[in-house]
Amino acid sequence: MERQAPFMSTDGKMLVRRVGLPRPFLGDAYHWLRTTTWPRTFLAITAGWLLSNAFFAVLYLLGGDCITSAEPGSFADAFFFSVQTLSTIGYGGLAPATDYANTVTSIEAFYGLLFTAVTTGLLFAKFAAPTARLHFAREALITTLQGKRVLCFRIANARESHIVEASIRVSLARNEEDEFGSLIRRIYDLTLVRDSSPLIALTWTVMHHIDEDSPLWELDAEGLADINATLLVTVSGTEDQLAARVHARHIYTNDHLVFDRRYVDVLRVDEDGSRYVDYRVFHDHVPL
Repeated sequence: MERQAPFMSTDGKMLVRRVGLPRPFLGDAYHWLRTTTWPRTFLAITAGWLLSNAFFAVLYLLGGDCITSAEPGSFADAFFFSVQTLSTIGYGGLAPATDYANTVTSIEAFYGLLFTAVTTGLLFAKFAAPTARLHFAREALITTLQGKRVLCFRIANARESHIVEASIRVSLARNEEDEFGSLIRRIYDLTLVRDSSPLIALTWTVMHHIDEDSPLWELDAEGLADINATLLVTVSGTEDQLAARVHARHIYTNDHLVFDRRYVDVLRVDEDGSRYVDYRVFHDHVPL
């Protein structure tokens, strides 16, 4: 089977373009603002604020000389008067002088209340959303432990708080051909040695035994590349400090599956006998 590019990146983002789906202009604006990066969110809010003030400035200019103490026809004066109205500052130097200006000012003041409320709610929801801060080992290992062939990778909790009642699910996505020769993408769940943990405080090594019942049985590096193998990992639990459900995901493509290695031990002991976890070697692995 011909090798193909991966379907997803390691952080779970799709690498496949979507063609032919309708793209609503404003229908998913809130979802996009909630899920996009902080710089893009601030850029979108700033652009909306500037465009709103520019729009109302044009409305004031259409009313002629309708702003007290403003230079007639000055876009700058109309724009800054709009800024004062939209933000309810009102320094007093500029003021509406006609019924037309009072009408536009009333509409803008009401719009400003809505804009401020929506922006405040959006930023608070985005800032307060509970998240898990889990680190996944860069490579997953297919190796031999205690005489058994296993797939394993490890997770680390980067916060001092704990994730309690944690559960994990690992699936294998692979390319196959149906009876018509069409490419299909099938997902197989992997049975884990332990798929739940009372808490994730430091690290957790997740293992799957590769036996005759495993979808990974007798697959080497070449075989994994031929089927474009991808491991889909999802973790969920309750963050004990926030008492809120959190989740994390990670993707291991066939390029991130390493054979016949073992992880370097992260649990160390000081000279005084105290234990500590050395996260500097969390991603490191050595030959068996």
